[in-house]
Amino acid sequence: MIFQTFLTSLSQFYWSPWFWLPENVKWAQLNPQSGKRFANVSDVYAAIISAVSLLAIRFFLERLLCKPIGSFLGITEAHKKLTKFSECGWRFVYYTVSATIGICVLWDKPWIWDVKEIWRGAPLQTLPSDVWWYCWICAGYYLGCLITVFTDVKKKDFRVMLGHHIVTLVIMHLMWLTNLTRIGATFLILHDVSDPFLEFAKICNYARYPKMATRVFVLYVLIWIATRLVWYVVLLYSMLFQASTLMPLSPAFYVIVFVAMTLFGIHLYWTNLLWKIARQSSNDEVRDDRSSDEEDDDEGNGSEEKDD
Repeated sequence: MIFQTFLTSLSQFYWSPWFWLPENVKWAQLNPQSGKRFANVSDVYAAIISAVSLLAIRFFLERLLCKPIGSFLGITEAHKKLTKFSECGWRFVYYTVSATIGICVLWDKPWIWDVKEIWRGAPLQTLPSDVWWYCWICAGYYLGCLITVFTDVKKKDFRVMLGHHIVTLVIMHLMWLTNLTRIGATFLILHDVSDPFLEFAKICNYARYPKMATRVFVLYVLIWIATRLVWYVVLLYSMLFQASTLMPLSPAFYVIVFVAMTLFGIHLYWTNLLWKIARQSSNDEVRDDRSSDEEDDDEGNGSEEKDD
């Protein structure tokens, strides 16, 4: 009885409109009505279905496509290279598809081109179906990553990567409950667009095409700077100085700002690692210490180059 009372009190505290919603906005206003869709906590089932589906796709893709391709290219399990190649192959496929979907979904959305449109009408903005699908596909991926980060070949930045996945899911959760899906979708696309190039550069490196790997890596760094640093800072500035003039704020919004700044701190950490890689890439293999493996330190630079 006491435990049940505690859970009831905890639930009432967690779902307090005072925390999640601005003054004069009620939960009832965010329920589906007259064909209009808003972000709803009941949608969490979509993330679970998405996570299970993506994990199943990954299982078969790595074994039926990525590993056979790696073996054909002469990659062996020395230093777990074939396994790492397969993991990169899966991530390359996912990020390419995810980024393509994100671009197609968000290209015609006004808030992508005018950051102030992210806030106008919030938190009572309707949620387009295509944005709903895009957000939950991405949420499913990051939810699955909470499992695969423990089963993949261990990375040097394992703790940072795990923290990144958790922070990403937390910020998506907060934005969903506050119906701030426009900023959530924007965060997702700016994270997705650079990663296919990173994974392809690593694929080229494992396949011993170092020149191609270097070229793709340079392109990746440029996109990283444009999105994870410049574009992200524009969004942070808008959150800090423009949002309050265009929408009523709730206490949860300030938590979102804090989490978003934490995520930016992770970006800066990885940017520092990318800078170190860029300095050595002129006379070394392209290796991403942002997600390189512990065994990489033993691999050396004795790989035979192939013509591009």
